[in-house]
Amino acid sequence: MSTTDPAAPVRLALSLDTANLPTDAAPLTALRALAEAAEAGGATALILRDSLVTDAGHGRLGLDASLAAAALAPLTHTVGLVPEIASAVAEPFHTATSTQTLDHASLGRAGLALRTPTPAELVASGERWAASGLDATEAALATDAADTLEAIARLWESWEPEAIIRDKDSGRFLDRERIHNPGFSGASFALEGASITPRSPQGRPPVLITLHDRTLAALAGQRADVAVLAPAAASLPDDAWATGARALADAVLAEAAAERSAWATAPAPQLWLFVPSAFGPAGAREALRLAAAAGLAVDGLLIELGEHDTTAASVASLLAALGGEVTPPGPAPSGGARLTTLRAALGLTPALNPFAAARQHRLEEAS
Repeated sequence: MSTTDPAAPVRLALSLDTANLPTDAAPLTALRALAEAAEAGGATALILRDSLVTDAGHGRLGLDASLAAAALAPLTHTVGLVPEIASAVAEPFHTATSTQTLDHASLGRAGLALRTPTPAELVASGERWAASGLDATEAALATDAADTLEAIARLWESWEPEAIIRDKDSGRFLDRERIHNPGFSGASFALEGASITPRSPQGRPPVLITLHDRTLAALAGQRADVAVLAPAAASLPDDAWATGARALADAVLAEAAAERSAWATAPAPQLWLFVPSAFGPAGAREALRLAAAAGLAVDGLLIELGEHDTTAASVASLLAALGGEVTPPGPAPSGGARLTTLRAALGLTPALNPFAAARQHRLEEAS
């Protein structure tokens, strides 16, 4: 964890529903302007959500989050690009490969945010879930979310770093011994066959999970790189909000301590605070202060942009007001070259491929 000092800078990410982009310009034009403002203001990442269905909260559909992130990849330089997916209605294979493709296109700035679907999304888009015959209980959806992340992780790791050999003398492009079948079976789906996308720059893009209650606390403790604490708040963060944040953090960290053995070298997830933009800069600072008073070591803020806060000017103003609280990943170097991966910007260690590590271990034992 970083620090409990509320005055110390933290990382900051912005989150928005693409349906809420300004309507006075083409959606992708508006999104590009917002992303450029976020990057210039020092944001570590941009989380993009899409609306799978129209309902009372979504009068119109926005851009597909994964495709929008891919479009931003060559137009940005330092900001991480993180589509949000809904488990149970998203196919793990497609999610894994689209994230790998985004990681290639952005030169290592892809991430993945996971949530469970709404009832309306399950009805409209949950063919796989309907076919499974499972009830849409919180426990069943949480289990499916865990299966989804497990399958995605196995696909990300299915190619070893040196699987592409391009050996002209032998006419071999791939070393098939370095491509592996994940062979996963979950409650509502099964997976056979390696990814169709070679290992991406980060190997394992960072995974973010936002917690509004304890439903996904176990999964966040086991699998997330960033656990975003989002306790309910009436208008501004207060002592009750801080107590809720601490309870969520305790649940995540307890699970991490007990179950992280699956990733023997992985630390506990970072703890970030979820802050609606309606709180304003003063509310964000108060959230940090209250978290510190509750003994929480906070690594970052995830600010959710409201419908009227998605203009480039609004983003620039917000980030300027929080300049003293934000740790920027650094300015883009001259020429627009990539500065760093999202894992590095988050302070995470490089992801090691388990098959490559096992191969190296065998070679060392044989020597």
